[in-house]
Amino acid sequence: MDIELVDGTRIKLNGNSKISYPESFGGNIREVTLEGEAYFDVAHDATRPFIVHTSYANTQVLGTSFNIHSTSEGVAVTLVEGKVNVSVPDGPTALLSPNQQAVVLRGTQNITTKEVAVEKYVGWKNNTLDFDHITVKEAISVLENWYNVEIEVTNPDLTNCVITSKYENESLENVLKSFVFILKMDYKIDGRVVTLSGSGCPKQ
Repeated sequence: MDIELVDGTRIKLNGNSKISYPESFGGNIREVTLEGEAYFDVAHDATRPFIVHTSYANTQVLGTSFNIHSTSEGVAVTLVEGKVNVSVPDGPTALLSPNQQAVVLRGTQNITTKEVAVEKYVGWKNNTLDFDHITVKEAISVLENWYNVEIEVTNPDLTNCVITSKYENESLENVLKSFVFILKMDYKIDGRVVTLSGSGCPKQ
């Protein structure tokens, strides 16, 4: 879903995600609240910072492009252009430069920063999924948002398997068929519920 705010900020909201914002920004700050994942292209306003609130961290900018992925496990902020300041309520802050990511895990007051290939984290806005040596557990979180489904796993061992693949404009079923080929698993789609089953990772 594409959203344009009254100040000119453009937001692309991923599936299974929600954002709340006022009809107009009063005062000296612009504030929104995000659940899930969104890509922000914030209109520059040196007099009014733009703040994105999530469950575990807040992200403040003046005008820039960045991605936020907030889940029950924590939040990841990936910077494309400009600068952003990520902060934990009553905790530390981290100033990001382009191609950096800040991660705050649930139940911690720590902010971990690292250099990343941003396309891996923002490709979804261009209908590209890029799984680069990530666990099935991480991939499931992405697929649930992307295709607006709930994914259940019958064998927990599957979630620790590592997968590397890239998809462009693919259906959920085609992605799952690829998983079947890569891993020892099967799937079933019943409405919005997807069940993954299997014996786990292939022997190396």
